Amino acid sequence: MIGICGLKNILIGLLKNLLKFFYYSDYKIDLNRIYLLGYSAGGDGAWRLATRMPDAFAAASMMAGHPGNVSLVNLYNLPFMIWVGENDSAYNRNVECTKRIKELAKLRRESDGKGYQFSGHVVKGKGHWIDKEDTAAIGWMSKFVRNPYLQHIVWRQEESLRNHMYQLEINKSEAQQGKTAIVDFDYRDNSITVVKSDYNTLTR
Repeated sequence: MIGICGLKNILIGLLKNLLKFFYYSDYKIDLNRIYLLGYSAGGDGAWRLATRMPDAFAAASMMAGHPGNVSLVNLYNLPFMIWVGENDSAYNRNVECTKRIKELAKLRRESDGKGYQFSGHVVKGKGHWIDKEDTAAIGWMSKFVRNPYLQHIVWRQEESLRNHMYQLEINKSEAQQGKTAIVDFDYRDNSITVVKSDYNTLTR
């Protein structure tokens, strides 16, 4: 598990380099079983890393963090768990996390249950400290394995711009916050359908 306490954009680059180190090292790391979780300020980081780098993890869990203005559309293929105390009112965490639980439920319905797998928990009677009820996240996340061969990819550029997501790649000069690509893959007949793309060039 990778726990992140606090987050600035530079940490995203550091995490990318860490993952590359594991990939090219002699350590026997299963890259399809890397999980993300964070509590409080680490929960803030989990919101941001999961939505900006969903292709790096098998599943993610956020505990007692604030989502800020993150977009959830990139979580199509990343199982995501939300934990917040019912009385965790500082910075409106309880209200904002409840909104995001409802938003993920809506996204899942709109995907006909094919994407946006999630589990949301507003723990009754608890404040910022959830009294270890969120430890259930470990077992929930461990059920999932990252699939490197996806059938449907939703990729929206966030504040930390990227030139690749899953098996898609763009020209770095075209990366701009808000730009989106939605692509379907059919491995039976080796076909690709670009449902939407804000880029001039999109490669696989």
